[in-house]
Amino acid sequence: MPPQVPPLPLAEIVRQAFRLPWERRSDFIRGLALPALAIVAIRVGSWLAGEMTSAMAWATAIAYGAAWVLFAVACHRLVLLDLRGNSVPRVPGWSRPETIFALSAVLVCATVMVVVTVATLPVVIAVSLISQPLWDSLNHPFGAVVGTYIFSRMAPVLPAAAIGERVNLPEMWRRTRGNGWRLAFVVGVLPWALAYASQVSAGDEPGVAIGIATTALSVALMAVEISALSIAYRFLTAER
Repeated sequence: MPPQVPPLPLAEIVRQAFRLPWERRSDFIRGLALPALAIVAIRVGSWLAGEMTSAMAWATAIAYGAAWVLFAVACHRLVLLDLRGNSVPRVPGWSRPETIFALSAVLVCATVMVVVTVATLPVVIAVSLISQPLWDSLNHPFGAVVGTYIFSRMAPVLPAAAIGERVNLPEMWRRTRGNGWRLAFVVGVLPWALAYASQVSAGDEPGVAIGIATTALSVALMAVEISALSIAYRFLTAER
């Protein structure tokens, strides 16, 4: 069993997550521009298209997922491998790290769904016997909190996959013990806060120009969110 990692320094992680993309903005723009443009185009296109057929919705979801994987892997590698200048590829390619990353993300999400279902079943039964309306009001927030915590404990395997390190969910679960709620802040609260800030800036009924601008802003802030997870992973594995 790996030794317990000291408490993650949340303030330092957040500070570095904002500072790194800004200080190395030329590298981040070079490496993330194309997948970022693809994500913005897909989001804006889906928004303008309105209702889509089932086939179109599936195609859009697959395209968005692929663009997101390319963006996330490139961002993790920029932070953890300290890629700079000409070592930063302008055109990201799909190779083994992207495949392992995508499979790891699917595995983590599937594991979270199974564990949340099993872990919450006794609570569902107990609260439902007391009051069904009470459970109906608690269902979503309770599931969201439990799911975020479990996802947070396993999420650091994603930056590991991005840089070619071994993906081991049980080992990562042990390594993140004592830091679950800190990681929940990194992968749950911080992205939610940044997404909320983007939505507030857009207003209730944004026009096309404002919609495109706020979508671009939210994608730019994704670099901060992913950098935060990379930096947390660096702290978690510093003594390995």
